[in-house]
Amino acid sequence: MTEVNISLQDIASTTSWRRLETSCRALGGETARQVLLGGVNNLQNKLNEVGIFQPNGWGDFGNPGIFNGVIYTPRKSSKLNYGIKASDSNLVVCVGILLAETYRVPTLIADVPEFFAAVCLWVSKDDTARAESAIAPIYRVLSSLEGWTSKQYSHTADTEVFVIRRSKSFTAMYDENVDWLDYARSFYISAAADLSLVNGAAWASLITFAMEGVDENEKSGGSENES
Repeated sequence: MTEVNISLQDIASTTSWRRLETSCRALGGETARQVLLGGVNNLQNKLNEVGIFQPNGWGDFGNPGIFNGVIYTPRKSSKLNYGIKASDSNLVVCVGILLAETYRVPTLIADVPEFFAAVCLWVSKDDTARAESAIAPIYRVLSSLEGWTSKQYSHTADTEVFVIRRSKSFTAMYDENVDWLDYARSFYISAAADLSLVNGAAWASLITFAMEGVDENEKSGGSENES
């Protein structure tokens, strides 16, 4: 039998992690509130116009210990006003708090939460060249703005995930006087303004690539906001 070791530090840190998760849920909730408020750079309306909506279910993305914030995915049918369940979609646009690696998209520093805005595209390794072409127009816009980077990660033996992200680790911005809710608001507003600069044609091209092989007339199962 394998030996199990638990230290006093492990036990003591459990309460701290739960408190951190609770705080991150509140920060993610503030992000969602900013979406409802809209504003000049109404990212949700702009994404809706090109066929990207908040999804019909989140999968692991909705796990409070992994991501808290707002998520968008392409809709399966032009008749629907919600996107594909996040865990079933090849394309996810999100802004919020990333606490841990999800679908092979890691935090900048392992096990350290971060403010996170991203466009993520999961593709077959056979299609990486086409994926680069499809996502390039979006990166051309975002790469000219502060803080945006692009990286490709191995997802499985046969798939890759392209990630265009703007991230700020909690440790990089920590100050005992920081107003975390205020920073959550400003991070969302700034990231939303950047993403809103991507034109409809660039989004449409990426959606077309991500939705190849998906039958638009196939009915989506499950209830809205299923986790």
